[in-house]
Amino acid sequence: SLSDDLATCTALDVSRGSRLIATGHSNGRVGIWDGSLLVKMREINIGTNGAVCPVFSPSGKELAILTQP
Repeated sequence: SLSDDLATCTALDVSRGSRLIATGHSNGRVGIWDGSLLVKMREINIGTNGAVCPVFSPSGKELAILTQP
């Protein structure tokens, strides 16, 4: 659930219009959520043990994922 994901979240971004929510975690994982239904659409494992920070572009159509060494 989103509330469980938020409990371990270290970074969060919301796309324009709140269509998508991206959560970043210290285990290198990014969750992408439907902003209306609050259902996880996808999970991306960056393959790092450091924190990751998801950032939507101003249009909300692209997602950058910043990593910490």
